[in-house]
Amino acid sequence: MLRLNKSCLVVVGVLAFACQKNAEEHAAEAAKEQQKAEQVAREAASDTQKEVVAANKDAAEKTNEANREANERVAESIRDGADKVAGAQKEADEESSEAVKAFQEARTDLRKSVDKQLESIDERLTDVRKKFSKAEPAVQTQVSSQVTEVEQRTKTLRSELRAFETETAASVNEFRLKLERSMNDLKKKLDDIEKRI
Repeated sequence: MLRLNKSCLVVVGVLAFACQKNAEEHAAEAAKEQQKAEQVAREAASDTQKEVVAANKDAAEKTNEANREANERVAESIRDGADKVAGAQKEADEESSEAVKAFQEARTDLRKSVDKQLESIDERLTDVRKKFSKAEPAVQTQVSSQVTEVEQRTKTLRSELRAFETETAASVNEFRLKLERSMNDLKKKLDDIEKRI
């Protein structure tokens, strides 16, 4: 039994030594695996960092390209807008010029018409003065103030007509109506005077 005990002890010792050696080998192998895992993790981190840098660079390039395209579109829109504004301004200037020309023509036509009517009234006044000098004294007394009034109103109309040359478009119609009323009044007065003489 002692032999068995000794042999058991030897076996246990050998086994303990083997287990210890096996545990040391296992620990060494685990350390190697840990180092390999750390190396792989470092390489993965490095690769990830490279991918992030590349992605950031790509994103920056795409952003710059998008900004450049947007700036080009904005510049083109500004040019188009400026062209449209210039075109609209040109049209407005042409229309304004045409309106001014039409206003000036209307004013000239009105002036010519009034001048012609005033000349006709002047001719009639000349005829009235001739008849006036041959009329009876009682008629001359009655008509004298009316002839003077007609002469004064024709002078006033001529002054107003000269002032009309500086009038604005809004006042042309008002002025035309005023002139028409004044001319009609003058013609009626002359008709009355001519009937009396």
